[in-house]
Amino acid sequence: MKPSTKTFLLYARVSPKGSQWACDETSIAVQLADMRARVLSLCGNAQFIEVFDEFKSGKDLNRPGIQRILDDLSQSPCPWQCLVVWNLDRLSRSLADAIPIFAKLRDANCEFISINQEYLSYTGAMARYMLHQTIALAELERGMTSERVTAKLRWIASQGKVPFAVAPMGYVKNPEVKNTLLVDESKAEIIRTVFDLFVNGKLGYSEIKARFPGVFKNRQQLYRILRNPLYIGEIHYGDVVTQGDFPAIVEKSVFEQAQTLLSGFRRNYAKVNGKKYDYLLSGLVLCHCGRHMTPYSVKKGEKRFFYYKCTGPDCKNAVNAESLDAMVVDELVKNYTHESTIRTAVQAYLEDLETANAKRNCRRQELSKSLEAARKKENGIANMFLDGLVDQSNKGYWNAELASARAARESLEDELKKLSAPSMELDLDKLMPELLEAGAEWAKKIAAGEIESSIRRNLVMSAVQSCVCMAREDNSMTFQLNLVMNCSNIWRAGRDLIITSVFSLFCGYRARIRRGLVGLNG
Repeated sequence: MKPSTKTFLLYARVSPKGSQWACDETSIAVQLADMRARVLSLCGNAQFIEVFDEFKSGKDLNRPGIQRILDDLSQSPCPWQCLVVWNLDRLSRSLADAIPIFAKLRDANCEFISINQEYLSYTGAMARYMLHQTIALAELERGMTSERVTAKLRWIASQGKVPFAVAPMGYVKNPEVKNTLLVDESKAEIIRTVFDLFVNGKLGYSEIKARFPGVFKNRQQLYRILRNPLYIGEIHYGDVVTQGDFPAIVEKSVFEQAQTLLSGFRRNYAKVNGKKYDYLLSGLVLCHCGRHMTPYSVKKGEKRFFYYKCTGPDCKNAVNAESLDAMVVDELVKNYTHESTIRTAVQAYLEDLETANAKRNCRRQELSKSLEAARKKENGIANMFLDGLVDQSNKGYWNAELASARAARESLEDELKKLSAPSMELDLDKLMPELLEAGAEWAKKIAAGEIESSIRRNLVMSAVQSCVCMAREDNSMTFQLNLVMNCSNIWRAGRDLIITSVFSLFCGYRARIRRGLVGLNG
């Protein structure tokens, strides 16, 4: 009976800096070739669909290739059975963007393979958790890159240079000196006239636009010009304010008068207790009726209250956001210092690691046998050439056979080499003191409010898949947390709760092991 054919979608991406060998990234062609070789080693009867995004950033899903994948996953059935990537960050560097993709893969019963991260696959609770953690690390890397770029731009501004890519109207980039400006006199005169009409003539947008047809597209463009401190020779970048090394176009007194007039245009949004609230569980809260709950707020008297409210038209369910967020954070904090919970979680990981090592050993044995057969075949064909059994009539055929045998042998050797790396051996008793110490430090910082809301948000996102809530008549609430590792406990507000999400702590510890900061065997 002929084996059924399995279809694999191979997705590759390179960022806008390019896909040449001189770059740090691996080219599209190399990614696709590596993925094809890996899939063929797992499934000989495979068909491929190749999708790639060249010169596209992984910071969001605004990519043609990703939209093609999402459209396919929306079909029933999906035209392919497994999504393959060269590395997880080729798919996404954003945790918020990647989670919906894996949810669609799960709903469509499609598998997932990252060929350079063998511990990742969309099967099993630990693998799903590790996917979340790996994406979170990619998102952290993108954030750190952004911070480095911002720091460099701040330094440029502090030197009196211009950190902006585009010169504002009235200036042009100096081609001889980097990050400096030259006055464009033809347009500088327009800027001076605009300030004069606005300050002294008391003219508004419509009148100024009529004076200069085709110059101003909208009101916001005009107001950005009137508020831009570059026109008085000052550079404002974040909290850096310095005098630029380029000439001013507008006098400072005229500019300050313009700011006074503009301040009267702004609506006063200041409200008593109207500060912005960071909804920790935004996007994760579900109503007991099955619909999502969205953040909203309401003012009662002089105080504003924040809620998660059901989006259903007939459902009145709403829960206090501050109370729910606080309870979730509180239980996460408790478990970073809960020894039995940490021990259970780490033990589960070690068991999974042992199973993975056993599978690796079996695969290694299979590859060794296949490699021996491949070498025997290649040597047999080579001996035919040496024994004179190949002539001009069949030389082309046997050359092709020899090249095919050599390629098969090299592919098996490469895979066996990857699997021959020594497996990491971890001692649970040695791990526990380090884990408890690190967990206590995290708990201390969270309790003291030393961790930013964005970091707390990432912590929750790595642990919680969804939170189903229902308000009760006695002003308490019942809620159920569905965790990434597919565990769930029903809790009643005020009870002593236990949550089993300690894996983010453990994964952070494993990163330290890989960097050699902790001395362990393996």
